[in-house]
Amino acid sequence: MRDYQAKKVYDWEHSQPWWTWNSYLTEDQVKKCIQKLDNNLPFIVFDKSGFYHIHDQKRKTKVVFSNGRGTSNASRKRILLKRDWALNYNVILHEYAHLLSKDIHGPKFVSAYCCLLVAYHPHQPTFKELAKSLNENNVDFKEFDYTWKLLKLSKRIKPFAKCSEEPLPKPIKKTRVSPKQKLIKLCQEHDWLEYDDDCGFEYFKCEVWDIREDEYREEWFDEMTDHSDSWKMAYQYALELVERNNKYGKTYDHE
Repeated sequence: MRDYQAKKVYDWEHSQPWWTWNSYLTEDQVKKCIQKLDNNLPFIVFDKSGFYHIHDQKRKTKVVFSNGRGTSNASRKRILLKRDWALNYNVILHEYAHLLSKDIHGPKFVSAYCCLLVAYHPHQPTFKELAKSLNENNVDFKEFDYTWKLLKLSKRIKPFAKCSEEPLPKPIKKTRVSPKQKLIKLCQEHDWLEYDDDCGFEYFKCEVWDIREDEYREEWFDEMTDHSDSWKMAYQYALELVERNNKYGKTYDHE
């Protein structure tokens, strides 16, 4: 089926005051919105002749979040949303209207989308405003009264909660710091602390000591052959030496 008015629909909605490209909802908030729609709206199935049947069962829509380029879309019982720009009310309602109408961007879809906007979007555009803007953009739509009754919508429905539409801050990516890097930094901070990762024995991958103790040097993990674990243990032992020094001064003065 040719999606003859997709561009018209996109141009129309992108020009409306309730449209935004910002992702201002968390993933949990998006899932709760979808769950509310699943619970409130009937499970409508259209047959090949265009007639519909309403199932008693509730819809259970799966939400998938995706990074990178591409589009958000809806297919069967699943909605895919792009994290960068689609975690907002207008995209959620757009994609859910596809599930309800089983229509690409034709008149049935537009009508379902508008009914969802009136009922659930916090901006609550009116049917009069939507019809006027659709006609100005030459977008075909089915009569709103028919779709409103089909979806069993009511003015008593509470819209989604109002919230800031500013984009949420992107999570800070934590850079992993290896035990080796931590040990090197610790030795730089304490000039009396030293390490050696080439002790001359295969099973000694790394050892740590207090250079102020000339006669004492603790080789503390015999039989250690895993290099990454060796650095981890060396760092832990270095922390112990620092703690002892902070508590007693020179590492072994307390003995």
